[in-house]
Amino acid sequence: MSSAPLIPSPTDRDANARQIVEKTYARWLGKTDDTTAAAILTQTEMQLQHSNPAGANIETTPGNGPLSVKQAADELGVSKETVYKLCSENALRHTRVGRRITITRQQLEDYRDRPKFRHVAA
Repeated sequence: MSSAPLIPSPTDRDANARQIVEKTYARWLGKTDDTTAAAILTQTEMQLQHSNPAGANIETTPGNGPLSVKQAADELGVSKETVYKLCSENALRHTRVGRRITITRQQLEDYRDRPKFRHVAA
């Protein structure tokens, strides 16, 4: 009696992985309309899923995906100009793809959790 193998062959796994990458790339391309940004975001998402054992269950959606400068500013309660300044001073970690800056929710949390220094007027 012949039955399908319980463990997928390397060829099956490669084909499945290729499908996942192509689907992810198409999704990012639809969101960004920029082939370079879509490629980088796809690679980043794949790396995050690979480095996190629960990563396969993570869906990168507008609700938990990278934020624009405006979205980050809204989350922090500051202006876009302030977010650009924080990024340029490396106070707020971010990713730059071409001219576009994105900030993950984790990067926002890291910024919020940083030690705060108060300036004392002389």
